[in-house]
Amino acid sequence: FEEADFVFSSLKEREFIDLAMEKIGAIKSSKTLFIEKFMEEFSKLSTHQLDLIVELAGCDLHIVVNSLTGHLVKHVSTHGAVLSESTRHVLNNCDLSICRRNDEMVYRNLFDALEGIANISYNDLKWVLKLHRTSTESARVDTPAQLSTKIPN
Repeated sequence: FEEADFVFSSLKEREFIDLAMEKIGAIKSSKTLFIEKFMEEFSKLSTHQLDLIVELAGCDLHIVVNSLTGHLVKHVSTHGAVLSESTRHVLNNCDLSICRRNDEMVYRNLFDALEGIANISYNDLKWVLKLHRTSTESARVDTPAQLSTKIPN
């Protein structure tokens, strides 16, 4: 996966990334293990790598959100109320309504962790509220026809 990302970064050729994602995503248990293992180094990943992880997860976004929630809790306990840019990037670039539909508990745990941040800044609070509003609005307007176009294979 890292090698495919390197080839993409160097040559701007996506075929190796597509091949790696196809092979990893072919078996759900392998995909889950891969995402969980890759997310262990969450704070060290580039935004491009984070985007690839979200893309690989597809309709199994709850795997990414669950790992991210664990990192969020650790980060906040270590660094206080500051949300990392990596956390913001992933949450801004994934459809949390998919996570909510597929695993309500993971979705709730994420917002419980965000709610539990003591001394959250005004801007971070606005961001969390917008994130929640966006994910609940998206869930309300999705019809089965819209979902089939949103969820990657």
